Amino acid sequence: MSSLLPVAFCLLPATLFADQPAADPARFAAEIAAIEKHDASVPPPQSGIVFIGSSNIRKWPLFESFPGLPTINHGFGGSQLSDCVFYFDRLVTPCRPRLVVLHAGGNDLAAGRSSAQIAADLQEFIARQHAALPGVRLIYIGLIPAPVRWGLRDKYHETTRLVRALIRHDRLVTFLDPEKALLSRKGEIRPELYVEDHLHLNAEGYANLTHFVSRDARLRAPSGSP
Repeated sequence: MSSLLPVAFCLLPATLFADQPAADPARFAAEIAAIEKHDASVPPPQSGIVFIGSSNIRKWPLFESFPGLPTINHGFGGSQLSDCVFYFDRLVTPCRPRLVVLHAGGNDLAAGRSSAQIAADLQEFIARQHAALPGVRLIYIGLIPAPVRWGLRDKYHETTRLVRALIRHDRLVTFLDPEKALLSRKGEIRPELYVEDHLHLNAEGYANLTHFVSRDARLRAPSGSP
């Protein structure tokens, strides 16, 4: 890790968090209603690609990043994975997507939730998707290695281990670990990929993440598919 990186970015409380209850999803009621209002006035493409999750999804310039693909940005900043589960029937199901891209979990760990709780919430999200959208694939983008949260990296890695075990036999779920796109070859934080808050990606960070996600050839529907 660069010696120029402020110590505060790497030192978060080392206290082992006890399991925390999920935050009240009602705190996003107005934001979810605004997304639904927008969709009513500008209907999203059916059989598109729904991106759902926290602020690094909401801020992702999807139209520029994935030109020619019918992307739908249903991210809502500050959300936890449990919030994505709660609002699945309002933000994902109505779009009848051909693919769902999910990124959440970092806010959960920062709020004191455990890796096991995140894995359980992901399991619930997957179950809801399989029930509502049978045969539709899910790409889960794991925890983004933000400099300000790098003190939680052991919990990040434990979450990654549990997620890999959870989806190991599910052919409809793909896990992408963004550390491969956002860390140096030595596994070090790259602060130049983030805006001033050292939490959210900047244009270069998004370019790296987009390139990494685009390697999944199945992001683009096969010729002749809806």
